[in-house]
Amino acid sequence: MLVAESSIPKVIRQSNVTSQNFNDWCFYDGLTVDVSKTHYMRFLPRNASIDSSFLIKAHGVIIAAADTFKLLGTTLDPKLSWEEHISLLACKLSMAAFAFRYLRDVVSLGVLNLM
Repeated sequence: MLVAESSIPKVIRQSNVTSQNFNDWCFYDGLTVDVSKTHYMRFLPRNASIDSSFLIKAHGVIIAAADTFKLLGTTLDPKLSWEEHISLLACKLSMAAFAFRYLRDVVSLGVLNLM
């Protein structure tokens, strides 16, 4: 769900209404939402601070805020800074580079080309 409003109280109100509408839709279609696995994230300008009074509820249960989340393989954070995504990607690339360096002495060039 994506909610955009002109003020924080409007965002909170609209988020709760949207959450309730989604839960009602799921209920009518015989689906359930596991609130313990449900999180939300607020996107903010880089110089803004996160307001801790921002609460979204589903069936009376407070939904937890997420620090980061993955969407289509891209790690997003509230300030859209890419730092977390680049850090995770650099770690994965470093491990892959190490594996190739190790394998170049163990397997033939033809096998490496297949990788």
